[in-house]
Amino acid sequence: MNEQNNITTPGKYKLTLKREKNFVGCLVAFKIYIDGEQVGKIKNGGVLELEVTPGQHEISVHKKNPTNIVIDRDTTADVVVFGANNFGITNINGQGQNNPETQEHYLNRNSSNSNYVFYISLIIPFVSIIMLYTIKYVVAVWVYGIVIGYCIVNIVGLKNLKTTDSEKYKSLLIKNIIAIVVNIIAIVLTMTVTI
Repeated sequence: MNEQNNITTPGKYKLTLKREKNFVGCLVAFKIYIDGEQVGKIKNGGVLELEVTPGQHEISVHKKNPTNIVIDRDTTADVVVFGANNFGITNINGQGQNNPETQEHYLNRNSSNSNYVFYISLIIPFVSIIMLYTIKYVVAVWVYGIVIGYCIVNIVGLKNLKTTDSEKYKSLLIKNIIAIVVNIIAIVLTMTVTI
């Protein structure tokens, strides 16, 4: 009798969304929208099964980064986290496998975030030195901590790029590591000056 729970409603297909366990955003249950309407939430490491009518649908996470999926059979897809505020749906079964266009969008966004944080992390210590010698003001240590935290989030998000573009992955990884090292040095120097 319980077999009916496993049968898809006639005229609908099963859409299974899988979210890999990830440190980034682990405490947040992502809202899932289909065609602009919230249909559920998916927790860290969770699976969400939905019944969807055939045809093209716009699926999004927190109404960000919508992905168009044609539902013409039971479909699986991954809810992927690429970094802070950078997540979406990819690896759609039977529809280009890794959905390269969508994947590239997220990876370019992560690349942009990594570059931005890298340049900021190099600028802040120099501005701090100038401020120290001109107006005797020291940038608070927590500012560097925020930059380090953001770099760590970017590094965690880069793991999805490792398999698709190893050169880009190495370049962005090095930039984030340099940013972390520069900010750790800045913290040590700031603490030395203020003691």
